[in-house]
Amino acid sequence: MTKGSSINQSDLRRSANYRPNIWKDNFLQSLTSKYDKEEYAMQLNKWVIEVKCIFVQELEVTPKIELVDWIQKLGLAGHFEKEIDEFLQNIFVSAQNFNKFSVQDNMHVSTLCFRLLRQHGYHVFPADILSNLFDVTDNSFSSDAKDITELLEATHLSLDGEKVLDDAKKFAINWLKDAVNNKQLIPKYVIERVVHALELPSHWRVPWFDVKWHVKQYQTKKHMDSVLLELSKLNFNITQAKLQKEVKELSRYQ
Repeated sequence: MTKGSSINQSDLRRSANYRPNIWKDNFLQSLTSKYDKEEYAMQLNKWVIEVKCIFVQELEVTPKIELVDWIQKLGLAGHFEKEIDEFLQNIFVSAQNFNKFSVQDNMHVSTLCFRLLRQHGYHVFPADILSNLFDVTDNSFSSDAKDITELLEATHLSLDGEKVLDDAKKFAINWLKDAVNNKQLIPKYVIERVVHALELPSHWRVPWFDVKWHVKQYQTKKHMDSVLLELSKLNFNITQAKLQKEVKELSRYQ
């Protein structure tokens, strides 16, 4: 710094007057939660069984794959690992046998299917699901924000050399940014969903930290399942109570 140069006081790092840390042993030991009681665990198990029944009874691919997506977003995947694995395996095997995915003509569901299969380690190619849906050069994309948002999420799982996904990602980002800037998206929850997708891909986020946000989004869904919603809220509170109890136990060893 040269002589005579001034220092902007607002740029200086504050070195005092910090608020004291509240996370001390006395505070941690004082924390309580009603959700560590047996009655809530029993209610949780009851709702898990009800959702499993819904999973079994639903025969259509589209609502079932959307259910899988919401189960994961709402932090409930641990309760339905077997059901999710079997369903995705059936979709994958069926596609291999008939050389076509049953959701190939539905853009939203096909991109969702592609994303879930890749996230779960299935070796699928864009051409397996997406080939009949769009071509960046002919502008045949859907004009629905829900579809474009799901397309963007799917393209984040592209591999090196998958040009069709790279081109689709550029299109989706530009389309969604234009829609937000031009205020074309209503209602408010649609804007929130788009901005959320533009900020960071869902599989880059810490899933548990995003659960509350997804619960709010699920509440805006037109045909949301009330049991699944209540299950997600209860599961969140019970899990938080368990973590709180663990922190209390760990603090005793300091």
